[in-house]
Amino acid sequence: MTDLGTFPFGAPVQHCGDRQPDPCDAFVLGAYPSAIHVRWVPPRSSGLGPVSALAVDNEPAVFWDGSDADERVKTWEDQYFDPAWGKVSTARLNGPSGAWLSSNILDPLTAAGAGSHFVTDCLTTYRLSTGAAARLNDTYEPMAKKTSGLRNADLKPHPGEAQIVREALESQRERLNRQIAAARPRVIVTLGNAASRVIASFAGAAVSGKLTQDGYGRPSIVTLAGIELSWIALVHPATPTVWQRRHQAWLSGQGFTF
Repeated sequence: MTDLGTFPFGAPVQHCGDRQPDPCDAFVLGAYPSAIHVRWVPPRSSGLGPVSALAVDNEPAVFWDGSDADERVKTWEDQYFDPAWGKVSTARLNGPSGAWLSSNILDPLTAAGAGSHFVTDCLTTYRLSTGAAARLNDTYEPMAKKTSGLRNADLKPHPGEAQIVREALESQRERLNRQIAAARPRVIVTLGNAASRVIASFAGAAVSGKLTQDGYGRPSIVTLAGIELSWIALVHPATPTVWQRRHQAWLSGQGFTF
């Protein structure tokens, strides 16, 4: 198996969202996976300050809602964490995107008649945010350099929108087409500009895929993996407030219809 990287404290990076789906009504596509996060307090002797949210393991499912975070952090701690490295606890940053997805996409889809769904991402491995990269550089890596048995982390940096699109088109096209073909959905929902641009390219659409306020949530008929379906481009959970308001207005007005 190809080495995909290593989280702080040693858990290997693994693919998330690459499984083959069963047939379903709705196919939901995001950008890239998140991770299980812990709050880490290094030993006082290290002279290093606490880190409020450090990614340490793969999230158990795409858009994980964090509901079982305490149990998963405990399991991870028992396997990977040495008490000599300080103390860890469950970080607050576990599952906010998954919770948003449930209340703002999946529940409305179900209410509209899409009784089954499959959720995946354009990319299948965790990527560092800018803030997470800074904490690795100023806290974790200095600790790893002087601590026997503590491995250096090896995580890919945060990708910009264009990079997500480029990587998905270059290396994930076959996987995504295979998943769409297996799911045979009635509707595909993209979350954010990157996912929308990927699907626009797959479909050979005349539009770029970028979201617009005026045309927000307007369905398009596209052919993907040989299947004609309805495509609805919506915001990503981490979108700014102005777009959150636009999404809520759309849900209250047109919303999903089948």
